[in-house]
Amino acid sequence: GQRKSPTSKTAKPVIRRTSNGRKDGSVEKKVGRRRGPLSEEQRKQAGEIRKLRACLRCKFLKKTCDKGEPCGGCQPSHARLWQVPCTRIDIKDINYFLKGWKVDYERHTSRNVSVFNVKGFSPNETLMWITHGYGFALPVYVREVYVNDESVFQVDWVESHLTDQEPIEFDIRTDRLDVGAKGVSVDALSAYLDKHIDGPFEEFIDDHFEGTPFITEILKTAHRFYVKEKMPVIRKALKLVLAYNL
Repeated sequence: GQRKSPTSKTAKPVIRRTSNGRKDGSVEKKVGRRRGPLSEEQRKQAGEIRKLRACLRCKFLKKTCDKGEPCGGCQPSHARLWQVPCTRIDIKDINYFLKGWKVDYERHTSRNVSVFNVKGFSPNETLMWITHGYGFALPVYVREVYVNDESVFQVDWVESHLTDQEPIEFDIRTDRLDVGAKGVSVDALSAYLDKHIDGPFEEFIDDHFEGTPFITEILKTAHRFYVKEKMPVIRKALKLVLAYNL
């Protein structure tokens, strides 16, 4: 008969297994182009969602949103890839709220507050208790500072709460004070921040980030997650938020 090459092997039939990644064998409906016109019920639902505005998760993942609070897509608590609460906000508005967030603050810190303006310090130090109004106080030793240009102690700002009213201007001169020679105690500062995390954290977030629902909801969700899980890395992140914004 016909001789076979020793290197040739009998070809085995290849069996391809399909997996949808689910243990129960159920197949998830693929997201693709719709075929044919919408039904009357679908058209009505789409119109309602358009008025209400789809949530951010459904926008990014190109899913069909619904009127629920939270919507059906945001309800599963085990969804690991989406930790942001169901938020119905225009994505363009997010950037709008962040523009110039610290303009007024930076305007004062970028003035002549530098070592070149300082002539010297008083040898006497006084203990001062500093608070941000949430029931806790931070002990800091302060001393008088002597400068060449005293205009750096002049602080001005405007406040406006009513749209039909002109902003009210404020002007005040601060005391000529600087932190003592030893600086701020790291342990005391850490304890001060800890008290805010274990206490009125959400109240601070509401006050400081007023008018920015996207940021306030993210930070509140992170804090509630920490309260539930007690993860040290989340606590460190929350302390950083406090330290940079208090």
